[in-house]
Amino acid sequence: MNRLFVVLALITIGALGFVGCGGKDAATKPEEIRSPDQIVQSEIVYTVNPDYSGVNVSWKTNIPTVGRVYYGRTPQPTDYVIEEVSTTQHLLCAPRLRGDALFYFQVQSSFSEEVISAREPSEGDTLRTPRWVDWSPPTVRWVDPREGAIKGGTIDLTVSANEYVVNGVVEVKFFIDGRVIAVVTEPDDGDKIFVVHDFNTTQLTDGLHSFHALATDVNGNRESRGITVDIDNSKPVIYRWDAPRNQREIGNSINLRVVAQDFRGEHVDDVYITLDGQPFARLEVCELRASGVGDVWCRDVDTSTLSPGQHYFGAVSVDHAGNESDPVYIGVIKQ
Repeated sequence: MNRLFVVLALITIGALGFVGCGGKDAATKPEEIRSPDQIVQSEIVYTVNPDYSGVNVSWKTNIPTVGRVYYGRTPQPTDYVIEEVSTTQHLLCAPRLRGDALFYFQVQSSFSEEVISAREPSEGDTLRTPRWVDWSPPTVRWVDPREGAIKGGTIDLTVSANEYVVNGVVEVKFFIDGRVIAVVTEPDDGDKIFVVHDFNTTQLTDGLHSFHALATDVNGNRESRGITVDIDNSKPVIYRWDAPRNQREIGNSINLRVVAQDFRGEHVDDVYITLDGQPFARLEVCELRASGVGDVWCRDVDTSTLSPGQHYFGAVSVDHAGNESDPVYIGVIKQ
């Protein structure tokens, strides 16, 4: 049952104007306002607002001011709602608050940018929200991986699980092929991102797998979302060096040319070259071939700065999942 939550011991004023002798109204005129002390705030009333899973905050001031209400889970809250116009009758709603949680509130009344009536943070009011009646399930979305993604190695599983009531999701279970692999109860960013860190995909066989996330909110409502992920932990290969040939003499420029293929018979994403153990060049696709044959990757490079004598080139291919092939080396002799 909703009821008023009235804050005790705030600035309590019996009347919002002062009556002098003979009944003449002696209230402060707006143009005379120079100090925050001239802004008088009434008792502040808090009312639970179940329609917005929030709290209504109402108060009065002796002159028209712009009201602002700060709210949050810490003694110095940073989230706020603000009025659009000046008024003496103030009503603001702090919406979408987590149920059954302690919130801190601070009320501010502004006459101008320089004249602001506000209590110190230590005088902020607190209120515990009720357990909201909520039959709506959370919304669940996979952030990474996405549907149809190709993944390998160690990855993070990231899900966005949101609720109408802010921070209302209390648990996200992660499943792979129907088996629970992790239960996450705390979001990574303090809001709605739930992450399983450093999941080793080598636990899975190569091929398609079913990933599911099941989110549960504070009221027990549940929602799940599934995707299919292609696991690939097989190394691609460098079939051979076409140019230069092993132990051939080279001049001041050469054409680097290799044949590379993914272990599955698919195209690779990248081929890079090392020279004497150091990164040297990235090749480009020169000829795409049918699956299972291997693509030709090549590039003309300047070798004029190489010292005379023996040098070693290494070629490494990289597939869609980020797997790298074993390097294949050749030796060359610079003239």
